Amino acid sequence: MGKSILIDGYNLLHQMPEIRSEMDQNPDGARSRFLHRLSAYAQTVHASLTVVFDGAQSPHAKFPRIKISFSKNETADAVIKRMVDKPHRVQKPLVISSDLEIVNFARQCGAKTLSSQEFVKEITAFKPKKMKYEKKYEAPMSSKEVKEWMDLFQRKADDE
Repeated sequence: MGKSILIDGYNLLHQMPEIRSEMDQNPDGARSRFLHRLSAYAQTVHASLTVVFDGAQSPHAKFPRIKISFSKNETADAVIKRMVDKPHRVQKPLVISSDLEIVNFARQCGAKTLSSQEFVKEITAFKPKKMKYEKKYEAPMSSKEVKEWMDLFQRKADDE
């Protein structure tokens, strides 16, 4: 399997202006857009991501190569520190955060770190491959094409 990346969720999300601007109006939608972007990145670079958010669990879909964790009654920082400091962990994850307390703790535990700003540059620089949930064809059908398909399906229904 590829590398393991542990992400301070809201710390990273707030470094992405196009997604951060949605947080006030539609926090679930903004998180979903954020996680789709991370999933595309993870699939392209063959990494497994764990994203930790502060607060209670929100409804969300499953995203390939991403484990989503909500801190519930503690801070996301505490959850991240516990994940980094697991003694049985053979390989420490790459920790993504700009929170100096998390960064310093992760480094003391032997983990590598990358600031949220630098990680945003990395994920926006890559060109994702087509994901199975993306549309294959972007061009809409003309009204003539729609009529042809409707006629075809109607004929098939009449034949059965």
